[in-house]
Amino acid sequence: MEPWHHFRALRRKPQIYLKRNDMFLLPKLSARLCIKTSLPSGASAKQDILTEFYMRVWVYVQTVAEMVYEALYDAEVAGLYFLLNGGDWPGEICLLAQGFSDKLPLLVDKLTFALSHSGAMPPACEASEECSGSPGGATKGRPTNGEPKFRLDRRAFDVIKENLHRKISNSMLCRTVSQQAATLRGETLEIPCLSYEDLLRVLEQTTLDVQEVPKTLFERACVEGLVVGNISSAEVCVMVEMALKNLNIETTLDSNSVPEKAVVDLASLDLARLRSSGSGVAGLDEEREAMQCRTLVCEEVKASEVKLKTRSENSNTQDRNSVAFLRFQLGNLEDRERSMLSLFSHCISQAFFDDLRTQQQLDYVVHAHRSFQLRSQGMHFFVAGSTFSDLMTLRIGRLVEKYLSSEQGLHAGLPDALCEKHRSALVSELRVRPQNAFEEAQRYAREISTWYFMFNRHDRTIAELSRLEKNEFFHFILHRLRPPPVLLLCIDRQAAAAPRAIATCEGHQEENSGDAAETKEMQEAETQEAKKPQQETCNLFAGWTDVRAPRELRKYAARTSKMLA
Repeated sequence: MEPWHHFRALRRKPQIYLKRNDMFLLPKLSARLCIKTSLPSGASAKQDILTEFYMRVWVYVQTVAEMVYEALYDAEVAGLYFLLNGGDWPGEICLLAQGFSDKLPLLVDKLTFALSHSGAMPPACEASEECSGSPGGATKGRPTNGEPKFRLDRRAFDVIKENLHRKISNSMLCRTVSQQAATLRGETLEIPCLSYEDLLRVLEQTTLDVQEVPKTLFERACVEGLVVGNISSAEVCVMVEMALKNLNIETTLDSNSVPEKAVVDLASLDLARLRSSGSGVAGLDEEREAMQCRTLVCEEVKASEVKLKTRSENSNTQDRNSVAFLRFQLGNLEDRERSMLSLFSHCISQAFFDDLRTQQQLDYVVHAHRSFQLRSQGMHFFVAGSTFSDLMTLRIGRLVEKYLSSEQGLHAGLPDALCEKHRSALVSELRVRPQNAFEEAQRYAREISTWYFMFNRHDRTIAELSRLEKNEFFHFILHRLRPPPVLLLCIDRQAAAAPRAIATCEGHQEENSGDAAETKEMQEAETQEAKKPQQETCNLFAGWTDVRAPRELRKYAARTSKMLA
C-alpha cells in the first residue's frame, strides 16, 4: 500500500489527496470532488443575496443531476455509483463516484462536463446518444449561430423545484423535535445560518434562468478531491486535469471570496452586553431560586460563567414531545485532549442511557456523546420525550453533576476497573478497519472536510490512550471539561394544543379534556420535582442567562471558530 500523495495539477492548483489501495488487486475506486466557488459581490454582507445564491446553485446542480441520471443510464458506465448535489454551504458542489477503476475516469469526465454545460454530455458522446435515442443527448450541445447553447431540461427543472418545495415545506411543518433542536443549535451558533422560511421564499421566486449559473460560477473556483482505490498517481492526474478542463475554471480562488464557515465561540461572549440587551436569569421560579440560593453551593456560581439557555415551542402540532439538549463547548482540542474526550464520551454514554432511559423510563431518545461543529469540539447530552423540558434538564443535570461535581464523585462513578474496561473497548473499536475502499474513503473525507488532514487518526488515538494515566484523565474532566461554556436548548411540546383544537364530536371533546387534565397533572408533578432540594451537588445548572433571540447571539461574541467553506 502506497503512502499518501499530495500533488497539484495544472495552473489552477487543486488540492487532491490519493490513497492507493490495491488489496486483493480489486479494481475498485472511490473519487470525491468538492468544488468551491466564489460569492457574488455583497453576498457576505447581505443575508438575502447569500440565500439566493445558495438556492440558485442548489437548484441548478440538482436539475443537472436529474438530467444526468437519465443520460448516463447505459452500459458504458453500468455498475458505477455516482452522486451529484449541492453542498451545505453557499456555492459548494459535491461530486461522488464509486466503481471500477477503468470506467470511473470516464464517468467523472461526463459528470464534470454536464455540470458546467447545463446537463449536456461531452461532444464525443453526443453522436452515440443521438443514434441510440437516449434522452438528454445531442440536441443540447449543438451550436446556435456559431456558438454552443446549453439549456436545462424544463421537465427536470420542474420536478426538482416541486420536490424541493415539498421537502422544505415538510421540514417547516412536520419536523421532529430532534430536527428542531438541530436547527435551533444552528441558529444559535453557526455562521451562516439559512432559515427554512428564507429558503422557501427564494425557491418560489426561482425560475429556469438558473441555467445561466455556470456562465460565471466556475470563473473563480477551487477543487478539493480525494481518490481511494487501485489507481496510480499518474492516472489520477489525468482524471483531474480532464475534470478541471470541463469545468472551465479560469483563475485560482481568492480565500476572501469564499463563504465563511464559523461557529460562535461562547467563551468570548460579552455577558454584560448580552444581559443588558434584555436577557436575564431564566428557567427558575422564585421559590426554587430562593431555595437554591440558601445552599452553600450557590456561592460558587460565578457571574462570569457562560451558561446560556434558549427556549422555543414545538412547531409540529402533531408531535407531543419535548427536547432538552445540553452542549459543553470546548473549542479546538489537541490530539491528546481529543483522545481523553473520546474516552469520557465512551464512559458516560452508556451510563447516561441506562439511568435516564432504562431505569427511569424517562423518554424515547436518550444519548450522550462527543461531537463537533467544524473544528469546535464538545459534549452533547440529549433527551427527547413526552415530558416537559424542565424535568428532562433536571435529570440531565443530576447525572452530569455526578461525574463533574467533585473528584470523589468521579472516582465513585468511574472506578479503576470500569475505566480500564472502557479504554479497552474504545481501543478495540478504533482498531476495526474499513471493510472496503468506499468505507475507507468516507473516513478520510471527514479529515479533509474539517481540515485536520490526520489520515492516521485512529492509530494516533490508540497510541495516546495507551499512554494515558488515570489522574491526567480525571484532571481533564474536572478542569477542562467543566469550566467551558454550556448551551442549553429547550423545546417544549405544545401543552395546550389538544385543548385548543376544535372538537367535531363528543368523543373528541372527551379526548381533549383528558389530554388537558393529563397535561396539568404532569406539570404539577414536574413542578414538585423541580422544587426538591438538590444536596451534594456543585449546582452547575444555576444562574442561566436567557437568550431570547438565538440569531442575535453572534453580535456579542468577540471570536468565532472559523473555517473556509
